[in-house]
Amino acid sequence: MEAFTRHAGAARWAFNHALGMKVAAHQQWRREVQALVDQGAPEAEARKKVRVPVLSKPHVQKACG
Repeated sequence: MEAFTRHAGAARWAFNHALGMKVAAHQQWRREVQALVDQGAPEAEARKKVRVPVLSKPHVQKACG
């Protein structure tokens, strides 16, 4: 049972870490979109123009490893 508890805890930590990375990427995207809107670009155009890398599973696994 102790091994199961450790595994569940590690899985939860990894999930929370990956979620934090995704949230940070989304916040960066929102900041960049807002900066373009503040410069006068239409919001719809700014949303299409801004690209923030989407974290892949291997990237997240490497960061958690």
